[in-house]
Amino acid sequence: MTCSRRYTLAAAFVAAASLQARPAGDDRPDIILFMVDDMGWQDTSVPFWTQRTPLNERYETPNMERLASRGMLFTQAYASSISSPSRCSLLTGTNAARHRVTNWTFRCGQMTDGEDGRRTLIWNYPHVWGNTGPGIDNNCAIHQGDWKLIYYYKTGRKELFDIRSDIGEQHDLSAGRPDLVRALSRELGRRLRKMRAQRPVYKATGQSCPWPDE
Repeated sequence: MTCSRRYTLAAAFVAAASLQARPAGDDRPDIILFMVDDMGWQDTSVPFWTQRTPLNERYETPNMERLASRGMLFTQAYASSISSPSRCSLLTGTNAARHRVTNWTFRCGQMTDGEDGRRTLIWNYPHVWGNTGPGIDNNCAIHQGDWKLIYYYKTGRKELFDIRSDIGEQHDLSAGRPDLVRALSRELGRRLRKMRAQRPVYKATGQSCPWPDE
C-alpha cells in the first residue's frame, strides 16, 4: 500500500469517526482543523500578534473573526515555507529537520520520533526550490525564547532578531550580540546533527556546507 493510500484511508477513518453519534453526556468539544496552503499568519483580519498589522487591515475574513471570538486562538506555532513539510509536521508532530521532508515531495517510509516539549523551534531548508522572497533560501534557523537566529548555508551569513519586539524580522541584531549568536549557533548545530538533518552540497567540490557552529 502506498503512503498516499494510507493517508487517504486514515483521513476517511477520521471523517467517518467524527460523524458517529456521541453518547449522552459527552461534553468534549468539536475540533475542526482547516489547513490552508500558502496562507501567511497575517493574511487574515484576525491578529495573531499582540497588535494588528497592516496586512490584518488589508484582508477581510469575517468568518475567521467569528470562529476566533467563539473559540481559542493559538499564537505560538511554526510552519515551513512550502506546504509538504508543514503537512508532514502536522501528521507526525515533528519538525522538518527531523522528518526530513524539506521539499514538495519525498520518499515515504521514513521513521520519525517525537520531540520533547520544550519551546525551542528548529527550521531546516537545504533545498533551493525556485521561488524568491524574504527568508526564502537554503537556510536553517532556531527560535529560542525571544530570539531567532537564521543561518544561510550558502554564504555563512547569520541574522539575529528579537521576535518579541520585531515580529517582522526587520532589524538584524547579530553584530551587537556576538555571544548570543555563538550560543544559538551551537544549539542549532547540535540539534541538527542529532536529527541527522540534511545540508546543501557545494557543486564545485561535492562537500557539504558547514554546520552553523563550524
